Amino acid sequence: KGVHAHTLMHWRSQIKASHGGQIEFIFCMESEEDPAYAAALDFRRECGDSAVITIVSCGLSFYCSQKIHNLLKAVTLVNKDSDYVLFLDDDAQMSSTILSDLVYTLETDAEVMIASGWPHDYFPPDLTMTPTFASFMLLGYRILSHLSMGTLYPTVLWGGCMLMRRSELMDPTIGVLEAWKASGYSDDMIVIGRARKFGRKIAIPPTAFLPSRIQQGYTLQQHVNYMRRQMFVCGTYHDTHDRLNNLFLLIVVSMVFVVFGCFNFQFLTIYSLGGILFALVSEPQTLLPSAFMHPHQCGMLQSSPVALYLAVLAAATLWVFAKLSCYRSAILVCEHVAGRPMMYSNTIGPIRFGVLLFLGVAAQCVVHSVAAAVAFCTNSIVWSGVRYYRKQGHVSAVYRTAQDGAPYTVEIERAKNEAYRSYTESGGVAQ
Repeated sequence: KGVHAHTLMHWRSQIKASHGGQIEFIFCMESEEDPAYAAALDFRRECGDSAVITIVSCGLSFYCSQKIHNLLKAVTLVNKDSDYVLFLDDDAQMSSTILSDLVYTLETDAEVMIASGWPHDYFPPDLTMTPTFASFMLLGYRILSHLSMGTLYPTVLWGGCMLMRRSELMDPTIGVLEAWKASGYSDDMIVIGRARKFGRKIAIPPTAFLPSRIQQGYTLQQHVNYMRRQMFVCGTYHDTHDRLNNLFLLIVVSMVFVVFGCFNFQFLTIYSLGGILFALVSEPQTLLPSAFMHPHQCGMLQSSPVALYLAVLAAATLWVFAKLSCYRSAILVCEHVAGRPMMYSNTIGPIRFGVLLFLGVAAQCVVHSVAAAVAFCTNSIVWSGVRYYRKQGHVSAVYRTAQDGAPYTVEIERAKNEAYRSYTESGGVAQ
């Protein structure tokens, strides 16, 4: 929905991507009034005969999320001779290497149901000002989520890049489309649930980092709203199997692990730094090596407080180094895949970057857990100006804003029937 400064750059990278076979592109917008619709028409004229592009005006959704409605509409237009279907966000930078690796994963491992990529936010090298603190909170969230990238077969995926075999996508036994149509809200969480239920794998190739430029002036309000949407999806589900898995993510991972694991470590590090500074000012002799040789008792530990402070700071230093190495490794992968060295590297000093990232992760842990708690207690969210209500894991109502500012909706069963009819009609929906 809409266009931004880098939309055309992303579209060009997607059009140029190749896997050695035939490929067609379907651009989905909610209406012809969407600025992206006119931009897509201009882009198709720019491409000429070099790409097969279909542009779809999907209409407004009142029974499921707008994204799922757009995907369902596009699936009806996929060529029946296609072997694979790739769902790709418009803000994802694609390359032939990534696309080929995604296809290769499905071709060589029959147990894999979805091959996915992972977004990697970066600060551009031409950055003219220090990024906002909220930007480092977003970066901290991404780096924490990279923990799931430690294996070839993670338990999560990113809805912005999902490749599936067309035969399995259309298979009612697996039921991806059926679950989407059942007033679904989150396309990727539903796909994850289907894979888990049928004992199938999710694969993310090591090259499949899709770079995404962090917008300049990214605000705390934008980040809080983003995190609320991320946590809201954990309260949506298709069946009991999905519900248990999503509640585990919401309660155990987002609340317990983040608060009592990550945030406690950040807080302990800051406390230890304060303790060292206090000792330096008031009792500098406690920092001498000889002071560590005398027996001390700190709580239940046979050690001096200063020694414990230093141990915590040493662990924090290793933590920052590990996170910086993780971030730098992802950047190097992105630059290698793009074939353009230093394309995604920033010019911020490593010490300054590490400190801001450390503090950003600490603040992110708080926002993450609060957003999870709010999602657990509320049943509505605003996404792209549209308010969605959920009930028993499904979308129960969708409210939009009229030109006069008044909210309006369509009864969900009526909206569902109208949408189902539109999925079987091809005239007038695509150009």
